[in-house]
Amino acid sequence: MQPENLREAFVGSVAEEVRGTVLHVFDHSFPIGDGYAFRSAEIIRFERGCGWRTLHVTSAKQGPTQTSCETVDGLEFHRTQPSRHPLHTLPVLNQWGIVTTLRRRLGDIVRHRQPVLVHVHSPCLNGLAAIAVARHFAVPIIYEIRSLWEDAAVDSGVCREGDLRYRISRALETHVCRQVDRIVTICE
Repeated sequence: MQPENLREAFVGSVAEEVRGTVLHVFDHSFPIGDGYAFRSAEIIRFERGCGWRTLHVTSAKQGPTQTSCETVDGLEFHRTQPSRHPLHTLPVLNQWGIVTTLRRRLGDIVRHRQPVLVHVHSPCLNGLAAIAVARHFAVPIIYEIRSLWEDAAVDSGVCREGDLRYRISRALETHVCRQVDRIVTICE
């Protein structure tokens, strides 16, 4: 399908069913200039071009920021500050710190901004944070898989297929996939 026809197909089917704001939950975003951030910005711009309103939040993996909300390249991002709890500096617990701080931030945003859809972008830590919030506020949630967390860890050399970290990551990813309303992928 040609890009111009893609927009027409999208607007003619899914886009017109969304009335309200879509909350995007990202691992990180601009000004970090990697493929994840560029793809995220393109998804937002595409949806806005179709008439959707979007709202954006990043996890603590963005790193500390000066303000709780930043505008970068014309897009506003609500930032989640890293945990200051001393246990969240330890391996494994640091990942739980990402989940708990993002969950609190999402609760505040959803309560005040009342999105009609939560669009969570992988990794699964974002999904773990967002599921309880979406359920609490009765907001549908979709999970976008860019790559499976466990496979990405193997590709980057952090773990080996089948080792403990791989199996735990796979279990978390599977859990998130089973809890959300819909799953979308942007890769094969």
